[in-house]
Amino acid sequence: MDDFLLANEPLIRLGLFLGILLAMAIWEVAAPRRRREIPRLIRWSNNLGVVVIDTLLVRLTFPIVAVALAVIAEERGWGGCSTSSKYPPGSPSSSRCWRSTLRSICST
Repeated sequence: MDDFLLANEPLIRLGLFLGILLAMAIWEVAAPRRRREIPRLIRWSNNLGVVVIDTLLVRLTFPIVAVALAVIAEERGWGGCSTSSKYPPGSPSSSRCWRSTLRSICST
């Protein structure tokens, strides 16, 4: 089951998005809450354009930002407390490691 979900994740997301969009569109036509000042076609096309642009920006920027932050963290020596032999995980001195890491982040 997990393999099926992972293999078809984009199609499942798209199907759910379109299904919910269709339900909301029908609901808006059937029971409008206020008077329309802007034609529905213009408003819906603008909203869908925002969704497309937002999706593209998130899909492009999140991986770039994650890699950039990892490179910055590596260059500045941030983190790595759990892999340090000086401060093994669970030892009383590991809290000192976290404090020193936070201090080094805040000071730069």
